[in-house]
Amino acid sequence: MLAAEELARQRGTDAQEILRQDREAARNSGYPGPDCLVPDEIETFFADPDALEAGRAEHARSCAGCSALLAGAGVDPAEIERLLAEVRARPRVSPGPTLVRGAAGQPKGRESHLGEKVWWTLAAFGSALPSFWP
Repeated sequence: MLAAEELARQRGTDAQEILRQDREAARNSGYPGPDCLVPDEIETFFADPDALEAGRAEHARSCAGCSALLAGAGVDPAEIERLLAEVRARPRVSPGPTLVRGAAGQPKGRESHLGEKVWWTLAAFGSALPSFWP
């Protein structure tokens, strides 16, 4: 919505008009068509561009929608290096246990859905076991 508002300001119109124009353009675009790339092919393209069949690669180059998709989804090596440097610069910390609070704000003492199942199972057995011993 912020992008539509900014574009509307630049064009001297309102955001709703920008959104209406975008919807109309999308309806009239014909994208995706029956020959457009499917998610597996897009994944293949980014893993190994040469692995994409020649006909599919040609479609990706000639189809405005597919070529825009691939260009927009591309990775900027400089951005990856910046992100890796940022992560490497962070101090190493071990994640600690997460305290789950109940409805009344009291700690439950269980850290996961599986822990909750185990807790209820033990509680059920704990209440049933005394009936088996004299």
